[in-house]
Amino acid sequence: MPSFTALSTTGGPVDSDFLPLPAVIAFFDVGCEPCREEAPRFARQAVARPELNALAVVVGEAGPMSAVLEESCLVVVEPAGGSVAEAFGVRGFPAMCLLDERGVIAATGSDLTVLTSAPVRPGARR
Repeated sequence: MPSFTALSTTGGPVDSDFLPLPAVIAFFDVGCEPCREEAPRFARQAVARPELNALAVVVGEAGPMSAVLEESCLVVVEPAGGSVAEAFGVRGFPAMCLLDERGVIAATGSDLTVLTSAPVRPGARR
């Protein structure tokens, strides 16, 4: 897993050393129409897949998108070029990344198929 450090919208630290695994990280941009459509679906899927620890990274500012995501997952709001998106090399939105129980990137993509593309063993934690 790439190294990153950020603050969640609740004020807590989020970093690569302590992110519970397995995890799914989704990147959304508030100015992106597909992101506005995909974010609520991601939030619902995060609830449906409790074995995955969900982290949503919202590029832009806190608002309706981050509020929807906060109902089901940990949220980081960062500016363009922020530390989490930069660490994962995100160049387009939406973007999703599935990390297995070892922190290895198991799948990437631009939609929710990332969540079903690779099996992960639940319960692994660092």
